[in-house]
Amino acid sequence: MKLPWPMPGFAAAMTLAVVAMLALQAWVEYRWLPPQAAQMRQLEQSVQAHRIASATRAAPVAAPQERLQGILARLAQVPSAQERIERIHKIAADQAVVVRKASYHKNSVSGLVVRHEVQADLSGGYPAIRQFLRELMKQDEALAIESIELSRPAGSVGVRAQVRLVLFSPP
Repeated sequence: MKLPWPMPGFAAAMTLAVVAMLALQAWVEYRWLPPQAAQMRQLEQSVQAHRIASATRAAPVAAPQERLQGILARLAQVPSAQERIERIHKIAADQAVVVRKASYHKNSVSGLVVRHEVQADLSGGYPAIRQFLRELMKQDEALAIESIELSRPAGSVGVRAQVRLVLFSPP
């Protein structure tokens, strides 16, 4: 006996499965998505409010003249160049770094700031020289390392360094 459809029960079962999956999808979209969408809107509003609040709390940037006055006030508090140079030699001795030769040059950058250049030839262990420079930077906020050249002489255990330091101070 030959049927017009190969398996009438199979087609009915497939139709029923498709209808059940569509019903399940509709139920999930109806139950889950509206609360999720509401939660997303709430989070977006919260982020927007946070951005607005943080933008209003940001401190205004000081005018360049005010920042310059602040820097000059801090420079007025640094010790004299002579005291700072003595401190450089003391820190070198404390860190077991030998200052083989040093030259000092005073140069006025503008009427507001004086630039003292110190060119020093140092010798010692690499970690000692590194610690020496780190300690200098920590103890003197108006000091800058302009350049450094390291070399290791043949047959030597230590390192030689040519360092150019700049000390800024008021006139």
